[in-house]
Amino acid sequence: MKKTIKLFLAIAVAIVALVSCAKENPTGERLVEVTLIAGNPEVMPSDFSSRTQMVGSTPQWCDGDRIGVSDGTSTNFAFAENSIDDGETASIATFKGTAVSGTLYAYSPYNNIGVTAKGAKVDIPANQSPTATSFDGSADIMVSKQFTVAPENTTVNGLEFARLGAIVKIVLTDTQSTMTSTQHPTTVSMTAASDLVGRVYIDMVNQCINETEGLYSGASHTVTANYTSGTKYAINGSNATYLIVYPQTLAAGSTLTIAASTEDYAIEKVITIPSGGIELLPGKVTTLNVGLEASHITLDSGAALPFNDDMAWANNGGSSDSNIDISSTIASADNSNGLYIAATKAYKGKGGLKLGASGANGSITTKELDLSGAFYILIESGQYGSDTGKLQVDVDGTTVIDGGEMAGTNYVNIPAGTYTKKSKVTIATSTKRGYIYSVDIVSGSYVVPPVINVTTDNPMSIANTASSQTIEYTISNPTAATLTASTTAPWISNLNYASSGQVTFDVAAQETDAAARSGVITLSYTGAADVEVTVNQAAGPSSGGTQDHTATINFGSASGSTKINGTSVTGDDSQGNTWTISTVMSQTSFTQQPTYSQVGSSSKPATSITFTTTLSNSATIKALAIRLGGFNGTAGTVTLKVGDTTIGTGSLNATTDVTVSSTDATQQGTVLTITITDIAKGVKVYGIDCTYNN
Repeated sequence: MKKTIKLFLAIAVAIVALVSCAKENPTGERLVEVTLIAGNPEVMPSDFSSRTQMVGSTPQWCDGDRIGVSDGTSTNFAFAENSIDDGETASIATFKGTAVSGTLYAYSPYNNIGVTAKGAKVDIPANQSPTATSFDGSADIMVSKQFTVAPENTTVNGLEFARLGAIVKIVLTDTQSTMTSTQHPTTVSMTAASDLVGRVYIDMVNQCINETEGLYSGASHTVTANYTSGTKYAINGSNATYLIVYPQTLAAGSTLTIAASTEDYAIEKVITIPSGGIELLPGKVTTLNVGLEASHITLDSGAALPFNDDMAWANNGGSSDSNIDISSTIASADNSNGLYIAATKAYKGKGGLKLGASGANGSITTKELDLSGAFYILIESGQYGSDTGKLQVDVDGTTVIDGGEMAGTNYVNIPAGTYTKKSKVTIATSTKRGYIYSVDIVSGSYVVPPVINVTTDNPMSIANTASSQTIEYTISNPTAATLTASTTAPWISNLNYASSGQVTFDVAAQETDAAARSGVITLSYTGAADVEVTVNQAAGPSSGGTQDHTATINFGSASGSTKINGTSVTGDDSQGNTWTISTVMSQTSFTQQPTYSQVGSSSKPATSITFTTTLSNSATIKALAIRLGGFNGTAGTVTLKVGDTTIGTGSLNATTDVTVSSTDATQQGTVLTITITDIAKGVKVYGIDCTYNN
């Protein structure tokens, strides 16, 4: 629960239960709809306040707060605040939910990890986010006095919340004015010889922490306050950091280390606990006045730029994402090796880091960086499936990229003096999941690089005669540079790139019976990636003899998922012959994917497929191969025929692609028929390779 602290006031929170209709839960117990109104009565009953010694702070409820309601030993019901406007706080709040009838208790903040006979499981976090005048509400564990709910009861009065954690107020004073300018902490930490934070049980029946179990999980000797630009305060000997810790007495003679990080300095002071120890009592504020001398303060800055991360450490190396959340160990050598110091919902993924889960966004925060000069942030990201979350980037809590696309490049330029020598960058998804492929934080300004866009066909197909040709292009993000062109093909000459937007060149004629040939023209523009344009020239004229030619027809569709029904697919071979492929099959249609055509399905087996190909020139077919793949449990034998003659067979299964081929395919004529039979369920048809002579 988030709260605004008003110091040295007593806390008392009343809960009024207004009961409406009752209903049954799956176990047969009666669930009643309950409204809880939490406020601040003037007087706290002595039997409750003396037990918890509530001295110090009055909470302010926030919109979206949740409290737990329980019988104290097993049940755990979430009650949500619904009376406070967005972004507002109030001393009185209304919570609604359903609970079983009987004697109940409330605790805060609600946690869905469960309630047992030992109590409600609640975390006092090691990393807390206080404000300049208050503690972090999510660390403020509280419990109410018991109350009774029954269908005939309409009002329950006189209940209060008691604070169970101890509040430590740390006041830093620069006694020798060592820090030469006003400094604001980004972190303040306290490390003791004993455990300060971790998971505890709230004993609701006795309104206290279960001291028998103590800090039973995730215990840490260190608790850290983390500040943003919106929550930081000036170190002036009066302002303070507020931390909530496990109640205890710090033993005399043990040490307590106070450390802090500011814009320009690192602070550390080790204190020896005096005789009698230091009591950290439930609900009470213990003030630690920490006087800093020059020996405790060191001029400091974050890591120097550039910060470059290609996310190789986060690449899962496979076709699927890991389901192990690495947030708690993000800084370890096995993960980012200290590049990042904090994360939420972070997983090693396909090609890079996956942030977020199906029901929650994710984030990752860099180590401290020197961002006092001008710099830019450049992030390459990717979309997760159909998730539509956006990219958000913050520096020291201030958003600098908001609503970036989770697929492509996002960047921002930041002027000098905006941030400090020890700033942190947080990268997050706005909702659900997305991939981060690279992060670059670099001094200076980012200039979007130019891109060469060829607008004519690439590759180019030209006749075997001598001719002049033109390549047309545009430049995205142009600069003052000039495009140039070059080639190593001796039959391409007179390259001319003087006119903006086009490159002209001449090609020599093919000699008689010469084979088809290809050449490459390279376009270059300073700052842009080179673009190669392939020029394919047809074979030379025939002297009267015959030549072998190879044709490859692929059955994919660049648009993908294209339904084909009663139409044909065409393709050209290297000699300019057009191949027309049509289908005759038990299926009434098939679907073209980017690299193959899907024929049949698990319910409609593709038992027979026929392809009819007509060459524009009379030819003798010399060799054939058809490339296939299975899916949806496909199994069976593929028989390849030319006419009625079987020339090849192959086994097809659901996981392995197969090529059925034959060099014994001789057939004179212009019509080629290939029949595939004995296929169970569906089949992927990738394409046909044919060698013919004419």
